[in-house]
Amino acid sequence: MRLTAVVFPLFLLLGSVLYGDAKPSESALERYIEEGLRNNLSLKHQYFDLEESIEALRHARRMFFPSLSLHARYTWASGGRQMIVPEREHETKVRFVQPLLNPATIMNLKIQSRIRDVHELELAAYRRVLTAEMKKAYFNHLKALSLVVIYEKSREVLEENLRVSQRLVDSGKATIDVVYRAKAEIAGLEQRITEAEKNRRISASFFNFLVGRPLQSSIEIIDLDDFPVDQDIRLEDSLANALMRREELALLGKNIEIQEKTIWMARSANLPQVSAVLDYGFQGEEYNFTLDDDFWSASIVLEWDLFDSFRTPSKTRQATIAKKRLEARLEELKKQIVLETEEAYQDLLVARKSIRTSQEEFSSFKKIFEIVAKKYEQGISSQMEYMEAQTKHTNSEIGRLIAQYDYFIKHAHFETVTAMSAAGPKKIALKPKG
Repeated sequence: MRLTAVVFPLFLLLGSVLYGDAKPSESALERYIEEGLRNNLSLKHQYFDLEESIEALRHARRMFFPSLSLHARYTWASGGRQMIVPEREHETKVRFVQPLLNPATIMNLKIQSRIRDVHELELAAYRRVLTAEMKKAYFNHLKALSLVVIYEKSREVLEENLRVSQRLVDSGKATIDVVYRAKAEIAGLEQRITEAEKNRRISASFFNFLVGRPLQSSIEIIDLDDFPVDQDIRLEDSLANALMRREELALLGKNIEIQEKTIWMARSANLPQVSAVLDYGFQGEEYNFTLDDDFWSASIVLEWDLFDSFRTPSKTRQATIAKKRLEARLEELKKQIVLETEEAYQDLLVARKSIRTSQEEFSSFKKIFEIVAKKYEQGISSQMEYMEAQTKHTNSEIGRLIAQYDYFIKHAHFETVTAMSAAGPKKIALKPKG
């Protein structure tokens, strides 16, 4: 009646049966994350947005380069004129234009540069969140799998209890009701096993979905020993890291810069534009391209809109209001990130304490169950006492594993809140503030 096997080695063994020859490895989760980042379709769309913004930036840069164009005209004219003009005339020329001063083009280049930065930050933010979600899904799957293993082990214990109960009845040391009660416990456990198997399959499918693999793909499992808890993390450091590295803050900062450039771009409509223009070509009544027919001209062209019905001030005010709105949102987001970080940190503290208390509880109920099981086998303890001890032992074992996996799930959330860069297992411990 003793529970001689330790659940975790059995958990690893069962994992090998269910999923093939699993080799616990600290890099297994990292490989899944890398695969998920390669396969995720939404992430690919983010890459397309980034590439598009890069092309827009290149286009903005090319606006400073000269242009060369061909202009050809053939004209027929007759009557209605006071001055004598040719009845037929052609003009064929090449025009070279070099922008010299165009404030709107300068501002547009700066805006497109910030837009590219925005897409890079959006991509980084999505990668960070997706990484955390894959970690959470992975640990949720391992938690679901561990419950299946514990229930399967409990079935062995309950079946042994049924055999012992039958033997006690046969020897006249107990009545038949103990056999019925043992059978009822097995039936109830079968229902829990069915539910746990369903959760295991769903969690595996969801994890594979996030990674971008076929839903029924095997999943390599990792021993919890690959995730030790032995490195200090301080709240002050976490807050500083979050405020420095969260992409959302940088995103708002870039958008504020875009609005600043937009304000200047709107104002630049009232500034002059200067270009150098060089024409070279041929004119005449017939299409002749000889030195007698050629001509050239060089010009400095000034364009200056002196009045636009107050459209420019209106655009400037709109961009100024948008900038103020983003600045207010930035301050709000800073406070929100501080709150999220403190909450995630405190959740980790609680989760870490839960690991220790659940381990102590498991050790105590395990010893109690072993003592009660021996007494029941000898017929000096009631079945009710035995079943109660067995239930508390199983529940404490479930609580111990759930506490461990919940800790790593909360740590994955803590990583994304504080923008910790590591994608794989981290050795972590928590140091209370102060």
